[in-house]
Amino acid sequence: MSESFPDLPLLKTLRLAKPSDILRIGIVATASFRYSPVFRWERPYHEKFPQATLLAYRKEFTNALKNEQSVVLVVDDSFIPNESDFTEAIIPADNGWSAPATGDKVVVGAMSFKFEPGSLRQGQFSFNDGM
Repeated sequence: MSESFPDLPLLKTLRLAKPSDILRIGIVATASFRYSPVFRWERPYHEKFPQATLLAYRKEFTNALKNEQSVVLVVDDSFIPNESDFTEAIIPADNGWSAPATGDKVVVGAMSFKFEPGSLRQGQFSFNDGM
């Protein structure tokens, strides 16, 4: 870490996202942002083309992971096989992500934010290789 900025504290279930999280992040974003007031405006054809919603969120978070001015954080918790019963969002079964065993740790929350100009953290959390 930088000498002018302290190390990150222990985050427990909150952690830095990595490229292998993207498929799951798309599902989590679709399920959770479905209740955003702007979802119907941004995703008017979600019910007809739910795969497009997944791909759009995956692209947005991939771009954030690659951006040196951003950081993406996720929260892990236990997988519940019937989790899609708890959202109005349509999550296609053929979404590219393979579900783990019940209780295995999976991403259940995700966020990204952009650093303020001149932040010492810029460039510390981006993934530009292999994406």
